[in-house]
Amino acid sequence: MSYIPRSSNPIRRPSLWLIGVLCLTPLNAGIFILPQPRELTPDQTVALGAMLEVHLDGIELLDVSNDHPRHLRMRLPAPMQLRETLVGAGQAPINLAVSLIVPISGMERVIAPPTSVQIVRWRAGEDTIWIRFDTAFGEWVTGLDDPNGNIPIVAFSLGLELGQSLEFNLPAYQNQWANLPFNTRLQQSEPDLRNEAPTPLQINLNGVQTMPGNSLDLQVDLVENATGVESTEDPDQIDPGQVVQTSEIAPVPLFFVVSEPPDHQEPLLLEAEATTMGKNEACAPAGQATLWFNSIAVPQAEIESPLYLQLELASGARLCETRVDPISGGDPISLAVGLGEDDGNWAMEAPSDAVQIVRWRAGERAVWLRIQSPPIQWLYPIGEPDRPFEEVRFFVQVGVDAATSEATMAPLHATNRANLPGNRNGNSEAPVDTNLGVDIRSATLSSLDPNLFLEARNWLESSNITTSPDETDINPGIFLGFSTADVIAQLAGGNPAGSRGLLLTSLIKTVNPTGRCEETGNLTMEINDDLYSEATPSQPLYMRLELDNEALLCETQVAQGADPIYLALRLRGNRDGIQVVAPPDSAAIVRWIAGEKAIWLRFSRPSNTWLQNQRGDALAPTPERPVTWSIGISAQTSSGQNGADFQAGWSNLPANTRENQGAHTPVDTKLTVDLSNAVMDSDQINWNGLLAAAPQAFLEADGVEDGEIVDPGPPLSLRVLGKAEVAQGALATVAPVTVQGVTPVVITARIAKDITPTAFRWEDTESGQIISLSGRIIWDPIPPADRHFRLTVTDRHGRTTSMVGKLLINPEGHDFNGDGVNDRKDLNQALPGWPAQRSVLNLLRIRLD
Repeated sequence: MSYIPRSSNPIRRPSLWLIGVLCLTPLNAGIFILPQPRELTPDQTVALGAMLEVHLDGIELLDVSNDHPRHLRMRLPAPMQLRETLVGAGQAPINLAVSLIVPISGMERVIAPPTSVQIVRWRAGEDTIWIRFDTAFGEWVTGLDDPNGNIPIVAFSLGLELGQSLEFNLPAYQNQWANLPFNTRLQQSEPDLRNEAPTPLQINLNGVQTMPGNSLDLQVDLVENATGVESTEDPDQIDPGQVVQTSEIAPVPLFFVVSEPPDHQEPLLLEAEATTMGKNEACAPAGQATLWFNSIAVPQAEIESPLYLQLELASGARLCETRVDPISGGDPISLAVGLGEDDGNWAMEAPSDAVQIVRWRAGERAVWLRIQSPPIQWLYPIGEPDRPFEEVRFFVQVGVDAATSEATMAPLHATNRANLPGNRNGNSEAPVDTNLGVDIRSATLSSLDPNLFLEARNWLESSNITTSPDETDINPGIFLGFSTADVIAQLAGGNPAGSRGLLLTSLIKTVNPTGRCEETGNLTMEINDDLYSEATPSQPLYMRLELDNEALLCETQVAQGADPIYLALRLRGNRDGIQVVAPPDSAAIVRWIAGEKAIWLRFSRPSNTWLQNQRGDALAPTPERPVTWSIGISAQTSSGQNGADFQAGWSNLPANTRENQGAHTPVDTKLTVDLSNAVMDSDQINWNGLLAAAPQAFLEADGVEDGEIVDPGPPLSLRVLGKAEVAQGALATVAPVTVQGVTPVVITARIAKDITPTAFRWEDTESGQIISLSGRIIWDPIPPADRHFRLTVTDRHGRTTSMVGKLLINPEGHDFNGDGVNDRKDLNQALPGWPAQRSVLNLLRIRLD
């Protein structure tokens, strides 16, 4: 399940392409800081500074230790001062999550201790932030096996608001490519993995002289032998030691000074009005959504290559009505396109079919919009435009009835500011409703997670949207880097509670996507709330971990009627005076059969009785004292995780076990899967690069432990944070061999389903030169000789796939019959006169289009 951070405002997700490009750029210095500067007006007295992403290859940190640390000193320009105290006297440091930027081999793992990078001083009224390194860089990453001796680039970030560190780092943490899931403090001797530590850079600007056009820069250097950083109250008493001479770091822009307050316009923005829904409704009305976009978000779309906007429901919700069914020949809905109120001196002349709903089918998750003409053709100026074309904003409305659409768009249409007076049925004059009905019977909404999000994304080179009878066969194409979301409905009686729920972390292991018994990574589940209060021995709660992509279990661990595997429940977080008193049968694996798709867990004791304080009071897990368990691990690993904690009373079992004559024997729970018929093979038309085991809870499941067929009954709402992905095939692929033709050669990366690429890197494998950083390469002019290249694709969760390809060049090749293309006619004409001594491979270097 995707986790979308909760917010009362529309979620705005900036494109990270620039970051990806810079991450792939070789750096001369060992430390490089990538900021996201903010705009500042001369009259401001307080401001929020830039987010800072610090990249380093660790050369300057090879010899640091706890006794001989080094510090990154970040100094604000005078007379700026920090406005808040984040790490003051007596406060625990903030541990900054360290993650790999671009893994080299895919086998690297970040093993840096949580305290490797810490903010140790950040005090209101001072002008300097101090970050300490006390672990040698050689102990940060393991598994590096690069024949060219490349050193991995790692990163950490600060200046982040609540939720941003989680969004940036949790996916990498699940892959063991980060040492923490987010920036956090120490809770006694361990990091507090239930509480993210925000680090917004709040700054006082009193007395700062600013001029429009200037930048205000942070001065950063790496120092050694500093004293008094953490102990002295007076910052003037700090001895900064010496600057490490090999670590020259360029000034970092925090602000750009502008003459007027910035008028930010998101390239793609969804603004929704939420309705309230009851539980388990089969067709409840959701709110209306207004989608704003400009030409940056919708680049040159053509009839031959339209751009698609996907409006997808989150949390397992589905559309309950069919409004446009292209499979049965239903007409698209033409949406009225309007201009924003502040876009004066431009008028609209977009065609009536400029933006159309082309797929809206009951039972599916998404509404698909198509744009098939470029926005530059939609406008004409009236007098002198007050803003350039690329900043003009357009909007369309979905989830409104015909009367509402007419009321909004007809006045604009009368003044040439909309292309239609309202949403229309195809190209006719008939008004049409676009009310959004939603089926939430299988959704995971709950009182802890009541918000139903609608998320918009834009795609290019999509296929099967209007031809596939099943949404699983849609290839969304190339993600253009912009997405936005907002709450479209809320569950009645919801009471949001931060990040409470079931937290999933997993190790994603690379597998053979067609293997018959592939071992995947592991899966750890953790609850920080009283999620299983209704579970009893007579009426247990069941959790199903169902494999997706048609994968099957290849081994039987617990057959029908067999003894279960009891799962060790381990206490984390604040353990002072707390014991785990859950009986051994509180959590167990009760069904795991080869050839089936799901593993079934049983919870037989209410979670509010799992823990006990010193007074003997029964307690439930909380964010400060979560309870965790793991599967997909060996008996030895499980014993290592739980043995010592069991002796201390912080785990209910010494390992995952089976009961044998009254004794509990540690047991393997390694997860192996049969992928021979799975949709993970990149040779398939629409493959998925990742394998997940999605959790779903049931209270009235029948036949789980003794039946041939399981009747799960109605599902329970369960808030799930994180991903249950355990295996990875190829995220992308290219043709291994491409042959030269007469026209320029275009090679495009083919992306796996549901993968959102954020970075592409095409490089010449012989010279190491970067060829392109987009989703395709265009060889124009055609190279003089064969070219071997490597493509590395990174998705938005930090995972990567690398592949190699070859472009075959025939220096003597030409268009034999002069018709402007290479096809079989050229082969037929060339073959009679082809010299016998020349290889047929030369002949095959004519592309067969």
